[in-house]
Amino acid sequence: MAKVELQHPAIHHLMITPDIVQDLLEGLEDKDAYLKPEPGEASLAEFLEYLSHVEEHQFRQWIDAIMAGNNPQLPAYDRDGFFAAGTYSGRDAEESMAHWTERRDDNVEFLENLSQPDLARTAVHPAHGPVTLDHILREWAAHDLASIQRIAGYASDYLYAQPE
Repeated sequence: MAKVELQHPAIHHLMITPDIVQDLLEGLEDKDAYLKPEPGEASLAEFLEYLSHVEEHQFRQWIDAIMAGNNPQLPAYDRDGFFAAGTYSGRDAEESMAHWTERRDDNVEFLENLSQPDLARTAVHPAHGPVTLDHILREWAAHDLASIQRIAGYASDYLYAQPE
């Protein structure tokens, strides 16, 4: 009997987000990826590294913990702490994008091989308390949509800003 892929609306969004981001960045000059919109804000290159990092060190860790069972406590992800520590700085934007895309492809493949009953598996979220795998997938897809919006802002600023 053939295995049925997990059906969840978030998986489609997770699958297409890297392509959307790549399309939004089309035509952007390399130098623009390293400009900071405002002091203290992330450059596009830093934001792409953040996406790569959070993919592996938050979302995949959370999925793995949930799948391991026993209602685990999910580790907190300190985005601001990582930013302050320079975790996202000094990275090549194209390499960060490529790494994120590779990790995302691996994660989507992993998720597609789960079963519908797996969506009810539980964990304890650091901010929201008890959650299910379904909740985490929805949070992940919402994070992607917010990230697309932010990257569209970078694209708008650097590709279409009016000269002063």
